[in-house]
Amino acid sequence: MAARTKRQSGQAVKKAPARRPADALNSALTAHESVYRTLRERILIGGFEPGMAVTLRGLADTLGVSVMPVRDAVRRLIAERALTM
Repeated sequence: MAARTKRQSGQAVKKAPARRPADALNSALTAHESVYRTLRERILIGGFEPGMAVTLRGLADTLGVSVMPVRDAVRRLIAERALTM
């Protein structure tokens, strides 16, 4: 997609290419999906001991993300019965 230009004060100003709504949605889901897949993989390969206590903040710090994607991933994994609270 070509960049659009807008005239401002007699000079052409380049604007960034318009983002499609799907692009915005995919980038918003990337961190959440990445955290989910990482935690799920670690569970499946035995990266966590059965009964091991973990915190959302601790997982977030380890993965280098905020707590929100970790919280969402943990909820998904609980729903799938891969984790228990």
